[in-house]
Amino acid sequence: MEGAQLSDFYYNRTFMSNVRSKMEMGLSGAYSMVAIDIEHFRLFNKLYGRETGDELILYIQNCLKEIAGEHDGVEGYLGADNFGIFIPDSHEIIKQIQEQIIKGIHKWNNTVGFYPVIGIYSINTDTDSPEIMYDRATLALSNAFEGQPDHICHYTQEMESRLEKEVELLSEIQEALKNNEFTFFAQPQCNIATHQIVGAEALVRWVKPDGTMVSPGAFIPVLEKNGMIDRLDRYVWDKVCAWIRSWIDRGFQPVPISINVSRVDIFSMDVPAYIFSLLEKYQLSEHYVKVEITESAYTESDERITSTVNILRGKGFKVMMDDFGCGYSSLNMLKNIPVDVLKLDMRFLDISETEEEKGMNILESVVNMARLLRLPIIVEGVETEKQEQFVQSLGCRYIQGFYFYKPLPVKQFEELLSDERQLDFHDLFYKQVEPLHIREFMDTNFITDSMLNNVLGPVAFYEMRDHQIEITRVNEQYFQLMGTSSGQANSYGKRFWNHVHADDRVLLHTIFEKAFSNQMSGADGYIHFMQMDGTVILVYMRVFFLREKDGCRQYYGSLMNVTEVQADKKQAEVQTQITDRAFNEDYESLEAHFGKMPTGFCIDRLILDENNKPVDYEILYANETMRQVCTGDLEQLKALSYQSFGDKVEEAYTYMYNAAYKGEKKTFYLYSHISNRYMQFTYYQYREGYIGVIIQDITNTYIASNALKSMMLSYREVYFVQLKDNYYHMIYPDENSLQERGNYEESINRHFYMGKIVSTDEKNIRKFLSLTNLNKGLAKQDTLEMSYKRLDEKNNKEWCLTTVAVCERDSDGTPKDAVIVIRSIDTLMQGRKDKRAVYLSETLANMSEGFFIYRAVGEEKLLYANPGAIRLFGCETIEEFREQVHNSFRGMVHPQDLARVEWEIHDQIKQSDRSMDYIKYRIVRKDGTVRWLDDCGHLEHQTIEAGGGLFYVFISDITDTITEAQKNMLLAKNKYYNSEKQ
Repeated sequence: MEGAQLSDFYYNRTFMSNVRSKMEMGLSGAYSMVAIDIEHFRLFNKLYGRETGDELILYIQNCLKEIAGEHDGVEGYLGADNFGIFIPDSHEIIKQIQEQIIKGIHKWNNTVGFYPVIGIYSINTDTDSPEIMYDRATLALSNAFEGQPDHICHYTQEMESRLEKEVELLSEIQEALKNNEFTFFAQPQCNIATHQIVGAEALVRWVKPDGTMVSPGAFIPVLEKNGMIDRLDRYVWDKVCAWIRSWIDRGFQPVPISINVSRVDIFSMDVPAYIFSLLEKYQLSEHYVKVEITESAYTESDERITSTVNILRGKGFKVMMDDFGCGYSSLNMLKNIPVDVLKLDMRFLDISETEEEKGMNILESVVNMARLLRLPIIVEGVETEKQEQFVQSLGCRYIQGFYFYKPLPVKQFEELLSDERQLDFHDLFYKQVEPLHIREFMDTNFITDSMLNNVLGPVAFYEMRDHQIEITRVNEQYFQLMGTSSGQANSYGKRFWNHVHADDRVLLHTIFEKAFSNQMSGADGYIHFMQMDGTVILVYMRVFFLREKDGCRQYYGSLMNVTEVQADKKQAEVQTQITDRAFNEDYESLEAHFGKMPTGFCIDRLILDENNKPVDYEILYANETMRQVCTGDLEQLKALSYQSFGDKVEEAYTYMYNAAYKGEKKTFYLYSHISNRYMQFTYYQYREGYIGVIIQDITNTYIASNALKSMMLSYREVYFVQLKDNYYHMIYPDENSLQERGNYEESINRHFYMGKIVSTDEKNIRKFLSLTNLNKGLAKQDTLEMSYKRLDEKNNKEWCLTTVAVCERDSDGTPKDAVIVIRSIDTLMQGRKDKRAVYLSETLANMSEGFFIYRAVGEEKLLYANPGAIRLFGCETIEEFREQVHNSFRGMVHPQDLARVEWEIHDQIKQSDRSMDYIKYRIVRKDGTVRWLDDCGHLEHQTIEAGGGLFYVFISDITDTITEAQKNMLLAKNKYYNSEKQ
């Protein structure tokens, strides 16, 4: 009984006839004509079956018959789910009807959303016919569907006026469609970080012949109410596709345009088939059209909606859920009907000053709900800078709203798209580097994620497995501490060791171990941290253990840059470090004896466990020189001591024990990266259980020793490597001819990280330098060699030859130790390069196409041009050609094309994996004629980074083949780039 049947007319005539008879007999009091409908009855039939639907219809009919009998009324069934009843004008009777019908509906489970809707016409005169009275009741019924809270609405004269206006408007709309008065405006969608346009939404507009514009709010609800919105939608879709085709034909690349699809569209036509036909008609790729389906269309979970979405996505269309969060959003709904993008409308929240905190929390919750699906989010309705900043703090990437752009007429939209610098042709994607959400470990209802991140400063989550510490999550402030941004998150590794100075790694490990042991209070300490540009800063770090799972410990840590203030603070704190009561010497007496010594001096107390095994030591006193060695942080002194034993802590404790309890003296040497000094440490027994430590700065002694340096003038660096132990030290040189000790493989990582090794061929260089390759290669031969580029002492790039030679093997021939020698071969490589350039010029001389080489940076100039290029410019000799173009690529390009060409070259090189560009521009020949050229260029990156980038360029004359549309497109682009130059 979903639609009208032939018998409906009979039902209608019978009901009207009975009402007419009742009125002719005379009415005792005021009466009302009541129209009744069941909301979503079509869906009820689908869920419970047509037979159950018939049972409900029969139940309602019997209810009305019983009530009509009780109150001297007339009831009637008018087909489908439509009923009428003519009864005394009483609110109580109306509520009785509503409650009785609801009671019957509740006989079936899960029927939320099925509700009787009632329209009432109170009779003022008995001159109206029953048909007119019922029409007015149904008019009130239609208004009851439109937001009446109790689904009951009384007829008013204003409804009649509105209906008349709607009919007039519908007539005007149909005429406007015939006259092509409807068009679309495009509202750009932007990347919130770059402000580049990633797409746009097509919004219908009605522009009358006199230029006046009718608001969409005036005609769209009327079309939706009368079931005609699908006709307008098809019209707009066609307009959008036609424009995209014209934009492409004019030589431009469009951004995707999203079209709106309503629930009415889906049920009134085959939406996928119609959209496919448009793409075929205009020869468009599905990439250029996105489909927005409003969230309310999904709520009835109809198979046709699900099928429509699946068919569109199956054909490669991106499907967006529009107005996400405004209706019945649920993860379960999105699970059943998958989409590609969520559009979140801020305007459904009234973020006023009084409700600001509540509104922001709701908005943040909706964003977090969407993030669980790992789907891109476009936030629309952003109108102020404050809203934009808040949306960005939530981690949203894309934005649409008046703050960036209002909906634009096509001409204005085209002006934006003509400047491709403002466009982002990457598809919408989910942001992989997420902002940290503090509520994952801290629940609060009074502070947002963005506010809490600002309060905490740089924070991170770590995982520790097999003594290796890795970063898993960080916030934006952490990126700032590193000297980078979240947009460059892939430029650093997850291993936290890469950012911690080698001298501090034992200390770092100690901090994490203490945090594990003290889970309530955590642990803290000061470490030297390397930023992305190589700058070393002092950081205060506080670490808390969170949980352990599958042998992996998880930690939370906060960091603070204390480089400028920590030294003074530590100088003051060191005077309070004499805490051992058994040590009965006061600070003043120690300072009098040792304070002014030119060598560093400190006193340590060794800490033993229950088995008298050393497990730690406490620094009880340190003089001024010693405090300078460790920059005021005595924990650094402990780290230096451990480092001198190759970070073998147990070995260090053994020497300390022998000094403290056996009176043995131990001397060792180390180089401190923190102070850039080379020092001699001496342990001796101060008294039983206490160690005296003397540090002498012997840097100048090593600088004065030039014997090794004089033997190695041709060497850049020489290292001694213990292959089995992954341990090395530098033999020659650093700036002071001092040794550098540490983990060999970590030093290779650090050289790449700091840019010491030029990473143009990082994969192969890493493979050659790896311990696995050195052990494998040196097992078969005594030396290995490889050439690659490194930075010299002035940070210029140079070619170096790295030779690895075995210096000791085990008894079975396995390589044990090796020496790595790095020599400069830059002069040799440059000579080879010059020879290749000469050979290349000779080879290209006989080509028919034009070819030239020019230096792109520094002193820009043409290095070579073949005869083909010279002829293209109407010249006969290279000298004539150089003079014609002023020995410059810029002189070759038509002045009006130059700004565009320079930008296109830069943009294409940046986007190309092979550093290629393909461009078209005009030239002016020697005789004054203008020709069009096709230009294919390749940039040699290895040279541009050293200040001498070379472009190798092929050019050909396309004057006779370029189309007028291509010319017009290129000339149109010029004005945007030239306007910026002025």
